[in-house]
Amino acid sequence: MTSRMVIGLAVYAATVSPAFAQSSDLPYGDERGNRAMRGAPSGENEVFDPVPSVEFQVTQEKQTVTLSYSLISADNRRVDRDNVTSASTTRLGLTASATLKEGQNDKSLLTLDGFSGGTTIGLHFSHSWNKLGSGKNVDDEIDRQFEAAKVACNQRLEKDPRMSVADKAKECSGDNGGQGYFTAIYNPAGFRSALGAQFLNPITPYIGFDFEGNQAKFDYLDRTSFSMKSAKKFSYEAQLYAGGVLRDRPMGARLTMTLARKFEDADPVNLCQATAVPGQLQCLEGADGAPTPTTQRTIGVQGYAAFGIDKQGNPRFGFAPSISYDWHNDAFEIDAPLYLARDAQKRLSGGIRATYTDEPDPAGGRKTDFNIGLFIGVPLQWPL
Repeated sequence: MTSRMVIGLAVYAATVSPAFAQSSDLPYGDERGNRAMRGAPSGENEVFDPVPSVEFQVTQEKQTVTLSYSLISADNRRVDRDNVTSASTTRLGLTASATLKEGQNDKSLLTLDGFSGGTTIGLHFSHSWNKLGSGKNVDDEIDRQFEAAKVACNQRLEKDPRMSVADKAKECSGDNGGQGYFTAIYNPAGFRSALGAQFLNPITPYIGFDFEGNQAKFDYLDRTSFSMKSAKKFSYEAQLYAGGVLRDRPMGARLTMTLARKFEDADPVNLCQATAVPGQLQCLEGADGAPTPTTQRTIGVQGYAAFGIDKQGNPRFGFAPSISYDWHNDAFEIDAPLYLARDAQKRLSGGIRATYTDEPDPAGGRKTDFNIGLFIGVPLQWPL
């Protein structure tokens, strides 16, 4: 399970001087979010208006339409006597998603009787915190590192015969892509120093939970009565997590504990029996018995890393390996997706995935499985 409320790479790419605020490399992608990252006045809380959004995901196995709604999006700032700002961010949102069957172009998430069968309802919460430096100190450090980046740029391009004098001057002005991106390219150590002036703690910790529930109707063939029956079953998945994001690198990790119970259709079967009319058979086809429940109790650790950050703060590549153990079923899994492709919104959403599983074999002993394949349409979800 992955949370829909994604902050992205803001902790890594955040830049806080007034000049940075006017550049194109705002970490949130809009002024509203960056105003909060720069810090509201002492004691002021910024609560953003809830904004619904619709997300359409396509994978090799299924197509899913998702409706997301933000209940709380609050950024809190308080300044203490030492002029240090304690900052925290809280997100709470609802989601409703449904899987489309093959050939189906629409899906009702809501009906007059409530949520339609097959619709998954989710509640997602996250809270992160750090300490921020004072505005003037941060601005002075950013300006100093920006000027140092200009010097480094001129030294690097001074003897480059492929660029004209005018092109070199334009490149080293720092106006192409914004101050934050320019500083990160030509003065990476200074960029990290500027981040250190803004975020006083090297790691931004966070906690949260995700809960998703689904009530679905299952049709199946009952052998005893030789008739078709149906049953409604409630499936759920709940996850608690805690982790941290590095200040100086677009990397992070988190620990998770997941409790889940799901139901699956039995294998299909075609059964026939004789009728009262000689020579005639009555045949029924459907799932062979009631749906089978599956219970999971999992602990795991997951890492995140992004590479090749562009001028807008979007990564070109990503890696999100995870290791998990299901103590209820004594099953072990390693999942290693490497993100190589971006969608129209520049989200990493496709690449190569390798998985390894080790679980009990119903026939006795244990069985292992290793797979490598392509995936598409599942965006990399940054942990916050």
